[in-house]
Amino acid sequence: MGALKLDGDKKAAWSGAVKRYNTPVEAATQQLLKEAKETLSPEEFASVEKWFAKGVNSQINQQLVKEGK
Repeated sequence: MGALKLDGDKKAAWSGAVKRYNTPVEAATQQLLKEAKETLSPEEFASVEKWFAKGVNSQINQQLVKEGK
């Protein structure tokens, strides 16, 4: 499986975990960034935004698309 090179049961377990948590993690990150933007100065927000890159789960999403999930 991609960079992790997983197969068999381990691949299935990892894919299941990613599917369960991918959407909630992305939603929570976007909410955090929204609140940060409303609370912090533009300079502070720029620092926080670097920590939480937009599309935080984009690599996982790309892997799921490759696997047809």
